[in-house]
Amino acid sequence: MYRYCKPIIEGLKNDNRLSLWICFPTPNKFDKQYFKEILKKIKNEVFNIQYRIAKYLKWDLIIYPDHGPWFRKDCKKIYISHTIWRGLYHRNKGSYRFNPKRLEIYNKIFITSKYLYNKLANLFPEFISITKPVGNLLADQLLSYTSKSEELLEKLHFDQNRKTIMVISSWRKNSFAQRVGIQFISLLPKLLKEYNVIFSVHQNNFINKYSPNINWKKIMEELNYDNMYFVKQREDTYKFLAVSELLITDFTSLGLFYPLLEKPIIYYNNKNVKFYKESLGLELMKYSYCIENLNHLSKDITKAFNTFDVDKMKELKNKIFSNVENSLFFYKKEIYNTLNLPMN
Repeated sequence: MYRYCKPIIEGLKNDNRLSLWICFPTPNKFDKQYFKEILKKIKNEVFNIQYRIAKYLKWDLIIYPDHGPWFRKDCKKIYISHTIWRGLYHRNKGSYRFNPKRLEIYNKIFITSKYLYNKLANLFPEFISITKPVGNLLADQLLSYTSKSEELLEKLHFDQNRKTIMVISSWRKNSFAQRVGIQFISLLPKLLKEYNVIFSVHQNNFINKYSPNINWKKIMEELNYDNMYFVKQREDTYKFLAVSELLITDFTSLGLFYPLLEKPIIYYNNKNVKFYKESLGLELMKYSYCIENLNHLSKDITKAFNTFDVDKMKELKNKIFSNVENSLFFYKKEIYNTLNLPMN
């Protein structure tokens, strides 16, 4: 979640009217070395404060990258998340990100597009007055990587005469990694005769509690193929999206960023995964080449390339994203407005 805050820190840190603080309520959940690296990076940009102190202070504004713990009720609060609402429906829980019990504490909620705003207006009308379609900072970052794609391909030592396929999986029992991940690994020797392959699984797949039957860390260490790369833990996945020419994905929110690149998507459709009818997750499925298993993956990849309609993907891109490459301006506009300050 630190990733969601970092561009905002960069955008605000030079305004001497502001004092920027950062709080990590559960530092014990971070990898120790990774947490040390974060603290080192932010040392000269923001002040770090412990949650046991921060929760009692009167802040002018608190920006939440995810639904967080308790702070004082008289503090203004903005919920940013990654602004994309994929719309997973959890039985008896509803939506995680747009859940009335979670959202009632915020003064503003950031989302990625005007299209999504109109969808949410029907589903959650009680929150639409505080919902702001600002765009997406990570989407802007992804687009900035496209100019560096050839450089990255060289570093990966990929065959640049081949197309590069990327596979990205979420976690939990219905994800690509948990359901067909091992089968996909077995198909790699055949796929690598024709394509470069980049494989990325959600960080929680590396935790035994969430992946008790598959040791992804061991698999990652043992895989040793030419023209294949397994994205490491905590490595920036977005830069790899930028070098690929087709994406295979599931219900992970990362899949919703790929339409920005206007390239083919194969969607692994597990029937056990449910979405709200207004969700961006369902929109992604409509515009993708959908499969329910990997029995004919090579043929499916060929069909996905051959039947790809770039105009349709542009249509999906415009549904998911507003303010492309200008999101920071709109984030800052809403932040300064909440603080009753003119923009710097």
